[in-house]
Amino acid sequence: MDPDVVHNTPLYLPSSLPPDALAKCSERLVLMEVKLRIGQCRDSLVQLRTKLNAQARLLKHKYVNVRHQAPNTRSRNLLNRINTKIEASAAKYRNAFASLQALCQGEKSAEWRREFFELRNQDVRGLSEAELPNALTQERAEELQARALLNGGAVPEGNRTVSWIWRGSHRGDLGDQGGQDEYGEG
Repeated sequence: MDPDVVHNTPLYLPSSLPPDALAKCSERLVLMEVKLRIGQCRDSLVQLRTKLNAQARLLKHKYVNVRHQAPNTRSRNLLNRINTKIEASAAKYRNAFASLQALCQGEKSAEWRREFFELRNQDVRGLSEAELPNALTQERAEELQARALLNGGAVPEGNRTVSWIWRGSHRGDLGDQGGQDEYGEG
């Protein structure tokens, strides 16, 4: 048999199977993919947080220190690269989350559901970026926006809501370490 044929053979994970074929799939194989997808969700959230922090630092540096066309162009190009990485991390998370949902359709008590949520576009924002609360009226939303502009672009603290991606898991982002740090102290 030609080795290239083996390398070109597509690999179908249980999450990519139709529901009737998934029901016949090995429970051990499904559990292995669930662990894989949970790891992918955690990794992509860490990447997303890191890139959002880098974006915030670069924006702050750009607004304070960058003047003239050439430095602004370089800063803009760097911001575009960071935005591309943010979108890639968000897409990776969404793909892993969709696979988890496909694998655990009937299970309402899956533990990962308490840690991971659907990632919406409005959830992908920096820690200090404010989201306007759900306003009852258009006038209230415009008032809050005007207050933000009058306060030098800063939304009043009482109107900030932190995205769930910054809150971590309900276990305190300790994973399976049980309160110990990586050196066994805790």
